[in-house]
Amino acid sequence: MKILVSAIFTTLILSIIPNHVLSQISTMDRLRSDRMYYKRYKELKESGKDVRSYWRISTNFSFPMGSADYSSHYVNPSKSIDTSFSVKGLKLTGFNFGGIAETYFPVSSMGDDGVIGIGFMAIQNYRNWDTGPIHGGPQVDYRFTFNSFEMSFPLTLDFIFGSEAALDKSKKYGFKFGVGVIPRLSLTQIDPTQTLGVVNDKSFVLRPFVKAEVAMFAGICFKLNFTYTMGNIPYMNAPMNFSLNDNDVNNIKLSSKGSAALSLGFFPFSYDWDRSQWWRK
Repeated sequence: MKILVSAIFTTLILSIIPNHVLSQISTMDRLRSDRMYYKRYKELKESGKDVRSYWRISTNFSFPMGSADYSSHYVNPSKSIDTSFSVKGLKLTGFNFGGIAETYFPVSSMGDDGVIGIGFMAIQNYRNWDTGPIHGGPQVDYRFTFNSFEMSFPLTLDFIFGSEAALDKSKKYGFKFGVGVIPRLSLTQIDPTQTLGVVNDKSFVLRPFVKAEVAMFAGICFKLNFTYTMGNIPYMNAPMNFSLNDNDVNNIKLSSKGSAALSLGFFPFSYDWDRSQWWRK
């Protein structure tokens, strides 16, 4: 009889309690469980379990993008010669390529599989621009081909989720967004086959920098990365290697408004990541 009364009482209580209240109770239980598991995750990580910093290293093959503005300025006052010329929006030509090495150091957590980290990158890019034929006057036609080698070392604040944050093979996808600054060194020269001979210049700038990334684990963790450097980027501002007299004014400029690259890469040590959320065991 007591069992029957208890069953009836339980049924009445459940019928009175709204479904959304029961749903909230279930959600609270799940959150408590997640907090418990994350606490265990932190304790195991802090105790040294499977903390291998090289797991976070990735390498990318990059494809530089973007355009540049060219201008040349040559004035010979004594002969009234002025062959100043400019071309806006020069497109990259030929084979443009680069490489990226990247890692991060976690500084704070964001839930079960998210971290905030300090990111470090080493980027190398090689770019080529071609002005195409330029008519500089009677019987004066020329074209410039620029080759630029770039090295940069961005420092970013990264927000990382999924596989890369947890270093866990059970996380099939990952996402990252980072903002920071990029010190950038460019070494640029005119192709030495051009009629003006070799003209080269170097520049160093510090610019704002953003990056975004998606990752997928398939045997190892692969990633698609987009980087963008903001602001004006000078590549060349140098005198030409000829003049008709000492009063000549001449120089060549090449610069771009922003610089982007798309890269495809992977985490070479991700084959050794842990499996199946080991902190839950």
